[in-house]
Amino acid sequence: LEEGYGINLLPLANFAMETYGDDPCRIWQTKDFENNPRLTRSAQLMAKMHKAISIIQFKLEGQTLHAKTIGFIHPTTGIYVEFSAPLPEYFEKLLEKLRKNG
Repeated sequence: LEEGYGINLLPLANFAMETYGDDPCRIWQTKDFENNPRLTRSAQLMAKMHKAISIIQFKLEGQTLHAKTIGFIHPTTGIYVEFSAPLPEYFEKLLEKLRKNG
């Protein structure tokens, strides 16, 4: 990912190690790992990162797309309307954690 897309994996690795510490994340390990019972640090880290990115992708509490302010011309009235909303608390916590590890 780093070479192909320029995505730095260090923040994800730090997040995964901090969040899953002593959890071996066995169900997240590769099939190759199952055939090789030697538990290496690299394999453990990959499993933790796999778990972290999967949880982030599938289990986030709600949307992670937010517009602080949105405005448009109402199609019926032709009047410009604008709405503002603060970030939801779960979103603030997620950003806090990502900033801390990034």
